[in-house]
Amino acid sequence: MVVKTILFLSSTRKGASITGEGSTGDPIGKYISTQLKDEGHQVSVWDPKVMKFPMLEQPLYMVEDQSQFPEWLLAADEELRAADSFIVVCPEYNASIPPALTNMLNYFSPGVFRHKPVGIVTYSVTETGGRRVQSPLKTLLSELGMIVQPTVVSASGADTLFDKEGDCLKEKVRSKIQALVKETVWYGEALINQGKLREAPTTSRF
Repeated sequence: MVVKTILFLSSTRKGASITGEGSTGDPIGKYISTQLKDEGHQVSVWDPKVMKFPMLEQPLYMVEDQSQFPEWLLAADEELRAADSFIVVCPEYNASIPPALTNMLNYFSPGVFRHKPVGIVTYSVTETGGRRVQSPLKTLLSELGMIVQPTVVSASGADTLFDKEGDCLKEKVRSKIQALVKETVWYGEALINQGKLREAPTTSRF
């Protein structure tokens, strides 16, 4: 069974810094994407560096005349509705969620996320592995209606986590990512199968 997963990146960092070139989360996202594709699943990567979401003024679902929004944003909404599962790759910005991720997610109705599984991968160049952002991130994703998976990955030393070929150098992180991918896909498959029997319940008008 093919599970359609959207993988959200969260950092807008570009260029050189003391931690290297660009975002240290990009190799993590690429590694997870490869894992999903190798298992025969579909994956779409949403990168705020590529998808230029303007600062939110009105969510899509709060505006009757959708023609004022660009076609790419309307297509993104349809892609979310068709997705079976999500994975969020998120750094810790001063113990909080990167604004680019919150801004991106808040464009869309909670109804497009509701009942769908989401895996969380946090990272940092320090030993914390982004753990301090996990609690607020779980709150946000749950509020949108997603089902947060039990396995959560904390990737410390993210700037030295991968070799030049993109292979993960830390066995603990590698095994946790593999477990997270399998778990999220399993829940996605369960959602697909249950959806064939009956429509998911909802109490939201959005």
